[in-house]
Amino acid sequence: MATINPPATHAGTYPTVGFSYVFAEQAIRERLTDRLDVLPLLDLRGDLAGSGSDTIRITNVGSIGFAQRMESLASENSRPTPQAYTLGYDSVTLGIKGLSHSATFLQTILARERAAGGGLSLEQLKAMVPESFLATLRYDTCVAGAAISGSVGSASYNASVDDALAFLAYTSRSLGASGTPALMLDPEQQIHLQQSFRVEPAFQSSMADFAAAQAAAPGMQVKRNYMGLGFDVFLSDDVQQSGGAYQGFGFMPGAIGWAKASVSPVQGLSDPNAMYFDEFGLLVFRLADGEGNMTQQYAAMAFYGVALGSADVFPQTRFISKV
Repeated sequence: MATINPPATHAGTYPTVGFSYVFAEQAIRERLTDRLDVLPLLDLRGDLAGSGSDTIRITNVGSIGFAQRMESLASENSRPTPQAYTLGYDSVTLGIKGLSHSATFLQTILARERAAGGGLSLEQLKAMVPESFLATLRYDTCVAGAAISGSVGSASYNASVDDALAFLAYTSRSLGASGTPALMLDPEQQIHLQQSFRVEPAFQSSMADFAAAQAAAPGMQVKRNYMGLGFDVFLSDDVQQSGGAYQGFGFMPGAIGWAKASVSPVQGLSDPNAMYFDEFGLLVFRLADGEGNMTQQYAAMAFYGVALGSADVFPQTRFISKV
């Protein structure tokens, strides 16, 4: 029993009849996170379901057509010499990814999910699995990009206008390539680029161009026609670091591909509400074996792989700069 002397105060009464805090009547807010969806940037190489293999190979051919000139013949009855041509390939090997959450019966019963601003139920977490799939695909894409052999930029300096122009020069040398060039950069690389453009004489002479180049764009992860130079920039925290350098990368459409295996052949699951996402190679379902321990659990399985395409077909280069 507590004695409350006048005047009654919150500090004196809340331990007995009050709360140290209450929850706002708003849904739980999600923390800021990298939301770049790389799926439109990738080329789907194929579906391995029912193929009998976990690897798909895509062939390419050279020294034919526009890559092969006709020879000059010595006379009207000379015979042309048979010419060689080249064959190559790139391949994508299937990988397996997984994600799971669980909760006890008691937590599910007592959770304030039904109240305004409630908690997170297992069903709510299941509904967010496709976003987790895309985040994993984004990470694998950046890992693949960091493995590109050639590079522009330097591990000793911040990204600069000169590096951007070197990337454009690289794409300009790639005769026969099509599509819009793109750069995948860490946000810090883009900030360094932006700072470099700030002192570029061409931008200093125009207040409108300067304002457009330096304008605030919080949360924007896709920058089309970057600085009016004809290439797109995509920003992600998943860009790798190695040797003291950001391992950003530039590419033409098709340079990074993925393959998946449709999951619809998996039948007979104990969960009648299992979710099949054949377009992603993603399966989400409840696990029944946890019920003996008074818990509920779901599992998500994704069957896909990401790999670089052949540089002979798709121009690609790392865009490196100092961390």
